[in-house]
Amino acid sequence: MTLRLPIAAISFDIDHTLIDFDAVLENSLKKVSQAIASEFVVHISTTELVAIAAKTAAAYDGDSTDFLEIRRLSFENALRSKRLDTDFTETLFELFIEERFRKTMFMQGAEELLSNIPKSIKVAVLSNGNSDPKRLGFDHYFDEIMIGKDLDYKKPHVGAFSKLKEKLDIADPSHILHIGDSLNDDVKGASEAGFRSVWFNSERKTLNGYASPAHEISHLSELLPIIAQNYETLS
Repeated sequence: MTLRLPIAAISFDIDHTLIDFDAVLENSLKKVSQAIASEFVVHISTTELVAIAAKTAAAYDGDSTDFLEIRRLSFENALRSKRLDTDFTETLFELFIEERFRKTMFMQGAEELLSNIPKSIKVAVLSNGNSDPKRLGFDHYFDEIMIGKDLDYKKPHVGAFSKLKEKLDIADPSHILHIGDSLNDDVKGASEAGFRSVWFNSERKTLNGYASPAHEISHLSELLPIIAQNYETLS
């Protein structure tokens, strides 16, 4: 007889787990690149914008989770690198924000999964990023939402997971299943906090012993059968 373990809540990472962040970012940066070309007749590719953002983030000494501010500063740095008028920064940032939050580009199977989680299970978001379900219009799926701007500590810090546990009002962290794509932030972080972890390995990478997820999936449709086979819900 298979032992079925108790589960009271599921928490999700957002970018690269529920949302196709790469596609969202590419579309948003294309708008920025096109605006620069139109205003100054100068081309800055999306690849260049990504590289400048990485350098900006590495040098940033403010709130480590304020990725939107880092993005805004990266546009200023991009203009400065081409000796262009940095007063155009705010226009670029507004264009980026408009496209960034215009449409939710879900990972395949994400909406179906969220719609079919048993009602007795609490559902939460725990993400270091700025993909806000409230802003994107799918917050109705969640009981609790914690994204970068809400965190005192970023994943994989145990403090991020502990705060979510408190907000969910669940005493035993082993009753929470956390799913995400990062072996460090999601699997290692969740495991060290006492959560059960699910590694969303859509790229079918090799585990290499870095962390030990309770489960590994390559498609979101695999999660509900895992829950049905291995867990009992708590009310």
